[in-house]
Amino acid sequence: MPSDLQLTDFFTKSQTKARHMFYLFKLSVSDPP
Repeated sequence: MPSDLQLTDFFTKSQTKARHMFYLFKLSVSDPP
C-alpha cells in the first residue's frame, strides 16, 4: 500500500487541506464548523 494512503500518516504527518478532507471523508467524519 502506498505511504500516502496509510491511515497512520493522517495522524503522524502534516497534511494538505485536500488530503485532510480526503481522510475525513474516508473516516466518515466532518470538519468542525
